[in-house]
Amino acid sequence: MTFGPLGDYITTSSNGDSLAVALKADRKFPVPFPVDCFQHVPYAGGGDSLPVLDRVPLSASHYTQIDKTMNAQIWGVLPTPMQIVCDKAKFKDKFLHEISPACDVLCHRSAKGVLDRRHIPLGMSKYERGRIACNLGILFVIGIRLEMDGYLRVNSLFAAPAWNDFVARANVRQLDPLPQVVALAMAMKLEGNKLYKEAKYGQAMVQYHNAALALYPWVSTPLLFTSNAAFEYGVAQLHPLQSESTLWCNMSATALQLATLHPVSRGLWINTAYNCGEAAFHFRFITHNMLAKAYWRAYQARMALHEVGPLIDFPVSPPVRDDMYQRAQEYLLISNYVALADPGDGSWAHRDCHDRHDGCTSIAKAQQKLDNMSPAGGTVALPSGKSLKFTFDK
Repeated sequence: MTFGPLGDYITTSSNGDSLAVALKADRKFPVPFPVDCFQHVPYAGGGDSLPVLDRVPLSASHYTQIDKTMNAQIWGVLPTPMQIVCDKAKFKDKFLHEISPACDVLCHRSAKGVLDRRHIPLGMSKYERGRIACNLGILFVIGIRLEMDGYLRVNSLFAAPAWNDFVARANVRQLDPLPQVVALAMAMKLEGNKLYKEAKYGQAMVQYHNAALALYPWVSTPLLFTSNAAFEYGVAQLHPLQSESTLWCNMSATALQLATLHPVSRGLWINTAYNCGEAAFHFRFITHNMLAKAYWRAYQARMALHEVGPLIDFPVSPPVRDDMYQRAQEYLLISNYVALADPGDGSWAHRDCHDRHDGCTSIAKAQQKLDNMSPAGGTVALPSGKSLKFTFDK
């Protein structure tokens, strides 16, 4: 069995849930092509000292809501609920085909993935606002699909209860203290995990969907958080910024399960899995572990769309299927490299991605992990549930 394109460079074999990888005595891990050609999200780059021009200036008193004077500015990072309802899925098309390409030009990303760090801040605000609008549009549509398949009751406005709660908060610019919001979202997430393990996938999706909406407007974005606030300020800042990407990964996995339960809406649920998986790896503040898992979920969804072929509810043309397959293989490779580079300390994956994404997919970090293994070898866990079992020639 081969491990992505590395099969041409190293000897691998499969044994249950592990892939045996035999390296030479020097333990050198082969790289089939330069790591900087990975097309990661450019606005996750720039490193830990990147200036963000339009960040809302918040302090601990704002996060805990002792000071409410910045609440209007915090909500201002989001589009209005009515904009989402009117445009729905158009937000993703606009984000992918208009906002993202225009922002790529602003940051001067080269064909090899090299970024001009000086220009990243120029497009950050537009990119992040577009990404947040895209995610809200996906959540609104998930609520509709849950209702169509009998998991939710919606009101006369055809909106899920959690969406109505979000609208009510947005209309009056209501913010609850961040620790309180985190506790609520985490409780919903844990309930979703329990339901997922019981194979109650529709009910699990309801919990994940509700938890994701409950976080708003405290979304994981550099427009509201510095990297220090995201990972060093404390539990209140750490958990929502990690749990939001976790929720999107969980929604992606759950949508794939729902696709098997609902043949009539199979294509729509696979497309939801694809949307959620790609949303997960667009977060700037994300750990190595979650980034690897996000790319794995995106790989699964892309492969599912490639494999099902044309569907009545979601037609996929042959050229699109081919693109799905190629991009899926890229996502799988990135996922595995991020897992190999994971230092295992829950640190920010993009901290050292200054002018290219050679921090989250660092071959140097992967090599250091191999060099630190005992002469007998060692294992590295992958998001797929499998592991790489390394051995070295003597």
